[in-house]
Amino acid sequence: MKKPPVFIVALHRTGSTLFKNMLNNNPEICMMPDELHLWSPYPWIVDLDDLCHKVRKIKNEELNNILNLFFSKKLSATFWKNIEEYKLDKDRILKNLRKINEATCIDIATAIFEDYKEICGKEMWGAKYPVHIAGIKLLEKWYPKCKIIHLTRDPRGIY
Repeated sequence: MKKPPVFIVALHRTGSTLFKNMLNNNPEICMMPDELHLWSPYPWIVDLDDLCHKVRKIKNEELNNILNLFFSKKLSATFWKNIEEYKLDKDRILKNLRKINEATCIDIATAIFEDYKEICGKEMWGAKYPVHIAGIKLLEKWYPKCKIIHLTRDPRGIY
């Protein structure tokens, strides 16, 4: 049984990178190495949420083309721009996706994250995403059983 992912949701400068690194040192959790930009407040940025609105249910014969979009470096954020650095196995990802009758965009992203988790040799994956707390609703929609860690910072620490 797959364990649900862990998300760190926080504004910038709250210690989220330090906390992500601490979780990554846990023998069970593989944290994504870079920003994923699952969604973005900017309409001109191609992010995962934007792609998922354009691409609905995906039949098996279309999987390879859509998977290639994820590897095309057209999605924003460092993770997607540097995706070939992570030694992901596209064939294994495609094989796992073919087990799903009609995959969704989130299924493809999750298969990529699961493959990275396998490379790390860990049981669960997670990601840090410094955004407003309002993004939690989308995470809960995509990953209903996910664990969410919300970090805040005492504003007095800024001055």
